[in-house]
Amino acid sequence: KRDDSREIVVEAVALDEILSKQPADLIKFDVEGAEYDLFAASRLRATCPHYIGEMHYDLIGHTREEFLLLFAGYASDERLLTPMRSIIKLTLVDVAVPA
Repeated sequence: KRDDSREIVVEAVALDEILSKQPADLIKFDVEGAEYDLFAASRLRATCPHYIGEMHYDLIGHTREEFLLLFAGYASDERLLTPMRSIIKLTLVDVAVPA
């Protein structure tokens, strides 16, 4: 049985704070419904060419189309887990692939 009565405090760091200190080639995310807010708040998200993570469309308060608008210039590949949850891979279209 899971004990949800216990408070757990974790440090939160904005994505831009991380990206401004260290470039990233890939970001993996699983933020339980905060996907839209996380990426909408980021001015530096386009500096990372690849994202992969779990989407919770039933929790984000936005449509799939609204979420994908945050990633203009990215190709998306999505595998549905349920009608409202998926694993999504986003790849910047202009990324040069080494030969």
